[in-house]
Amino acid sequence: MKNIVINDTNIFIDLINVGLLDLFFDLPIKVHTTGFIIHEITDEKQASIINEACTNGYITVKEFSEKELFYFIEEYSGYGKVSLPDISVLFYSEITRYPLITNDGPLRKIAKERGVEVKGLLFVFDMFVKEQLLTATEAKNKLTYLIGNGTRLPEEEVRNLFKEWDNF
Repeated sequence: MKNIVINDTNIFIDLINVGLLDLFFDLPIKVHTTGFIIHEITDEKQASIINEACTNGYITVKEFSEKELFYFIEEYSGYGKVSLPDISVLFYSEITRYPLITNDGPLRKIAKERGVEVKGLLFVFDMFVKEQLLTATEAKNKLTYLIGNGTRLPEEEVRNLFKEWDNF
């Protein structure tokens, strides 16, 4: 059985940017997100790719009832540094207890404060290597490309992961 994860926008965008979104769906996880996240992707090409993945059943999209919307907007209104889409995945992850995958710093901080399990892009890449969907060299090259193009990742964790992969 596949574990379920709740995905944030930045993970989708980074995976699209390095051509690994399809490979993401080959991992032993089931990807969920919210309608707010889907609508947050405004780049036409990226939106088309994500919408196709939704249509083909690779991404399950949670739409909220009016009651749920009012609740989570009120519940999370004190967190000024996060957007409505961010709040939507946090709320969804909190009520389902599924891990949240995001690289958004403020969102990660709030999620941890609220007891939500949080993972990031490095977790995804580590799974690619451990599931033998990418070699360690391919994973390093893709991560290096992302970092060189503005994706912020914790340097020490990246170095440690690269060292771990050297022994894989």
